[in-house]
Amino acid sequence: MRSLSQPASVRAADLTGNVQGAGKPIAGSTVTLFAASTGAPTQLAKAKTDDQGAFKLTYGEAPADSILYVIAKGGTPKAAADKGPNDAIALLAVLGGTAPKSVVVNEFSTIASVWT
Repeated sequence: MRSLSQPASVRAADLTGNVQGAGKPIAGSTVTLFAASTGAPTQLAKAKTDDQGAFKLTYGEAPADSILYVIAKGGTPKAAADKGPNDAIALLAVLGGTAPKSVVVNEFSTIASVWT
């Protein structure tokens, strides 16, 4: 049994996923994984999406009582590639206390994360 004053840690892991807009990949988006608890959020990992919107984050330990979330910013949406990069893109996915192996970050995950 662990003490409440000494939170357990989660071992290092990989999180893969895709960033999408309008059902199509967003290339060159900056994806950042954060752990939030009682203090300021902690950045655990950061990567850019490839041309297919895919990313892989390898992150270290996070306090077990943290809530993990991913933010994807910017990039070039394939749905409007002729318009070039869009710095106004900001998408979110709240993952909970334990990250899944894979996640899709899009408009739906953003709306679901805001309403939870």
